[in-house]
Amino acid sequence: YTKEEKMKLMYLNFIISDECRLNCSYCNVSKIGRSNKEYLSLAKLKFHLFQFKKYFEKNNYDKLIITFAGDELHLVPNFIIYLNDGIEFIKKTFNFLDKDKLTFQMHTNLNGPNEFYEEQLKLLNNLTNFCNVIFETGYHAYTASIEMETTLSFIKDRIGNIKHISNAGLSNISQYEAIKHLHFDNVYNFKNLNKREKLKDTEIFFINVQKDNKISTSCLYPINQNILNFEDRNFCSECKLPECTIINKVAMRL
Repeated sequence: YTKEEKMKLMYLNFIISDECRLNCSYCNVSKIGRSNKEYLSLAKLKFHLFQFKKYFEKNNYDKLIITFAGDELHLVPNFIIYLNDGIEFIKKTFNFLDKDKLTFQMHTNLNGPNEFYEEQLKLLNNLTNFCNVIFETGYHAYTASIEMETTLSFIKDRIGNIKHISNAGLSNISQYEAIKHLHFDNVYNFKNLNKREKLKDTEIFFINVQKDNKISTSCLYPINQNILNFEDRNFCSECKLPECTIINKVAMRL
C-alpha cells in the first residue's frame, strides 16, 4: 500500500461485559462499572454485526478484526452457548471474506476456571479453519500467584492453532522481576507509558459497541450513532491528536 492508498482496517470491539473482580490501579473502568453484571445481548451483537457488514462492503475495507471483549466472560450466564452462537453468525455473515482478511480475537485476565477455558478454546480452535484467531492473556503483576501461573500454563497447553499473545501489566517496573520467568510477549508498565505512534500505512475505523447499545470510536473520534448514516472517511488521516490513543508500540518485547 502506498501513501495515497493505505490499507483500510475495520476493528469491531464488542464490549460484552465490564465485570471484573480485580482492582488494577491502572484500569480505566470505574469500580461501579467493574461490578455491573449487565452484558451485551446476543441479539444486539448480531444486529450490529449485520449492519457493519453492509458498511464494510459498501466502503471497500480491506481487513476486519472482530473482538468479543471482557476479562471475565465466564461470569456471563451461559457464555459458551453465547460464544458458539456468535461464532456461527460471524461465519454465516462474513463468508465472503478470505481467511487472511478476517481475524477474531478474545482475551482474559486468567481469573476463570480451567473448565471454562477448555470449552472456549475448543470453539476457537474450530474457528481457525474459517479465519485468523487470536487469544490474549493478561497477567497483572500485583495479583501474581501460583494459581494464575497454572491457569496460564493450562491455556498454553490447549492453544492449538490459535495465535496466543501473552501480556503482562505492571503498576511499576519493580514488579517485573517476580514475573519475568513467564516470558511474556508484551509487558506494559502503566506508570510510565511512552507516546504512542500513529500508523503510517493504515486507516483504522475502530468501533466500540457497548452493552447500553452506545457506539463509539476507541479514540473518541465523534461519529453518528446511526450506523446506516456513517460516512466513509480517513479517520486516522483526519485525526488531530499528536499521538495515537489505540496503537501502543511501547511494550517491552521479550
